[in-house]
Amino acid sequence: MVRHIRTTLITALETALKFGLVSRNVAKLVDPPRVPKREIIPFTVDEARRFLEVIKGDRLGNLFVIMLSLGLRLGEALGLTWDDIDFERSRLTVRHGLEKLTGKRFRLVETKSEHGYRTIFLPAVALAALHHQRAAQEREREIAGSAWKGSPWPLVFTSTVGTPLFHRNVHRRFCELLDIGGLRRVRPHDMRHSAAALLIAQGVHAKAIQELLGHSSVAFTLQVYGHLFEEAKRETADKMDSILAPVASSVASNKVRGPVQ
Repeated sequence: MVRHIRTTLITALETALKFGLVSRNVAKLVDPPRVPKREIIPFTVDEARRFLEVIKGDRLGNLFVIMLSLGLRLGEALGLTWDDIDFERSRLTVRHGLEKLTGKRFRLVETKSEHGYRTIFLPAVALAALHHQRAAQEREREIAGSAWKGSPWPLVFTSTVGTPLFHRNVHRRFCELLDIGGLRRVRPHDMRHSAAALLIAQGVHAKAIQELLGHSSVAFTLQVYGHLFEEAKRETADKMDSILAPVASSVASNKVRGPVQ
């Protein structure tokens, strides 16, 4: 938070400097505090599959499928509207995120950067989850009747009366489902890392992962997930060994025949 405040002050004072309101940007003189880097330990393939089994039939199951399969941040997923989804073309556009204000007030905010505004091609598992969510929401609207409050936006994921979901409630249910499935405790945000890790394990290029996650550059993607790419490269080498090593070793053991140029 201190780093964020420092960045905000630098930006504000830089604007003031342009207008001649200050003689220098003193916030730049302050060294930011060092923030220990959190180790990324994403779901393994088996854990991801186990989690999908556990969330079947859960009210927030479709939300978690979308986050895991598309690598969305929690705020981005909660801020999705039906207008953001093109069912015919199997596309989803990330335009904004849901931000909690004081009390029970919310607002939709623009994505974190221009790269955060992105269009994603939907895999079949995500498309099916959205179809199920639309049908489930219609059923809840009918059951609620006059109690349906709705929200200023046609949100995809809402409470049982159509209001925006509280982040803390989603986090609580996520942890409960992990416990039910006997899975280790991770954060909802770690599903974003898991999406990247699963794609890296399948050999997907860093550029494609950068665009999916909305990172500012491929360099940033490599900075965050570089160690996973290294593991994937090692696995590739090991797989090549498993294919060629037996034959290659026998070839190497044979005597060279014929003239060597």
